[in-house]
Amino acid sequence: MRKAIPFLVLPLLLAACSKAPETAANESTSVANAAEPIIEPGIMLRGDGLTVVEPEFASELRFGTTTITEAEKALAVFGQPKASRSSEECPTGQLDYRDYPNHLQLAFQEGKLVGWWAFDNATAVATAGGIRPGSPRSALGKAEVQPASFGNVFTINEVSGLLNDADATTVTAMWAGAACIFD
Repeated sequence: MRKAIPFLVLPLLLAACSKAPETAANESTSVANAAEPIIEPGIMLRGDGLTVVEPEFASELRFGTTTITEAEKALAVFGQPKASRSSEECPTGQLDYRDYPNHLQLAFQEGKLVGWWAFDNATAVATAGGIRPGSPRSALGKAEVQPASFGNVFTINEVSGLLNDADATTVTAMWAGAACIFD
């Protein structure tokens, strides 16, 4: 669903989708506050879906209500999905995936958006707090990082992420909603 965004709100949304600064932020400083607004369209990663921010509009993509057609229309600014596939191995049932050129993956179940993944080379994506794949661990603030069989993970506002190595210095992937992770 596309809706007009008031002129004064748009710079805040764009700033939230901006890239993190090259220097590490300390735990008391918000990465989003220090970031420059992006020029191109961006995607705000949320625990309940996504917001696709364009120069004059924002499209809210919510888990459980957004259809494949609505999601593809909203993300068309990033190109058509470069791959589509299905997996029946997930405990939640069959998931249908769409992989976008900016390395964002959407998961659908019964034709509705149920999850997303942003991989380590994803572009033009960030949470409202400015966290994105490639962010330093310091950008997570005081979020707890837990070891798991597949790496070090964190969760902030229903958005989960994976840190790169034993030192857990860099965010390499993020996800929310239905996720099919195997140990």
